[in-house]
Amino acid sequence: PSHPVSTRPGSRPGVTESAFQHNEVNQASLASLNGPQGFAQAADGKFYVADTENNRVLGWPSAAAATTGQPASLIIGQPDAGVQRANSGYKANGSPCDDTSLNGPEGLAVDLAGNLYVADVNNSRVLRFNQPFAQTERRMRANFVWGHDDYYLCSPNRANSPAANSLNHPQSIYIFEKADPVFPLASCSFLYVADSLNNRILRFVLAAATTAAKQTAVAVWGQGGNFTTVFPNGGGAVSAASIASQRSRR
Repeated sequence: PSHPVSTRPGSRPGVTESAFQHNEVNQASLASLNGPQGFAQAADGKFYVADTENNRVLGWPSAAAATTGQPASLIIGQPDAGVQRANSGYKANGSPCDDTSLNGPEGLAVDLAGNLYVADVNNSRVLRFNQPFAQTERRMRANFVWGHDDYYLCSPNRANSPAANSLNHPQSIYIFEKADPVFPLASCSFLYVADSLNNRILRFVLAAATTAAKQTAVAVWGQGGNFTTVFPNGGGAVSAASIASQRSRR
């Protein structure tokens, strides 16, 4: 399963894997990166990199067989390898984002089934892509979203007040799955989200019975158990129960 990712203080120069000594910002290609901020590897060796400043996620089929400078085999978030724009592509309803687009992706996670989760930071959402290497569409489409009701909305906190089903620039994610001899795996599967500009951590139940329930957090840390406040350090002094976003301190 997957795992954590660093936060980014800002835009960084990119690197090309085929030339370790170079650090010029690149022209995007399948072998280039620009400010990567996330990495996750599946149990079968497939691995993914959040190519943050290129607004995409790249995938490779085997960590064991990967070679220096090897081009990625898969792109999520862009129509082709040379495109770098945030939320690029055709949007059927004129929305700035959809189920194929990304804007500053950072945190990545992979569950035991091989599904990829992406913290789509600047769209204030988390997306799930089912087994990306098994997909056949030219543009990879997400099949679930957290932080919004649909794929065509991308405002922080649903353009409203913070709640148990909203996000504001989530940066890091983690999947917890525990095989239990009594309970099915689904009952022990959780998504944790570092909801950065809301100064909190949220836990979602992946096997919740309905879409609305799955999109609604069941636990919160950093805000004294309150889903509707977003104060740094919970509105008080620094403590073991408080959280303050790096971004919120700037």
